[in-house]
Amino acid sequence: MRWLLAKWFLVILIVRESRSVVWPCTTSADCAKVPDASCSIYGFCQCPAGHVFSTDVTRCLPERSYGLSCEEAVQCSHMLTGAKCEDKLCTCDTGYTYVRGRCRQLANLGEPCNAVINY
Repeated sequence: MRWLLAKWFLVILIVRESRSVVWPCTTSADCAKVPDASCSIYGFCQCPAGHVFSTDVTRCLPERSYGLSCEEAVQCSHMLTGAKCEDKLCTCDTGYTYVRGRCRQLANLGEPCNAVINY
């Protein structure tokens, strides 16, 4: 019973920190509601590499990079904070710009910034 509680606690932490969809499984049959999903070695359902669960958790969608076509914002989420799917293209949200593979928050001249990025 203690192990089961620890496993559920881990699921809650993973979901809260990564905003990912995670549910326990023992075999890939437990993940069969989503085509192409399988049970990982850690005992959680997952999409194939390079794919993410759709928002309604019914499909595995390919991850997309900045400027590529998307159906849902979750496909752009590997660009981290500030990414969105707008007009069916992965882009950065207002106040963010695409630099070195991710959307980064803009700082105005004289305002503090959180990273030094040399081009």
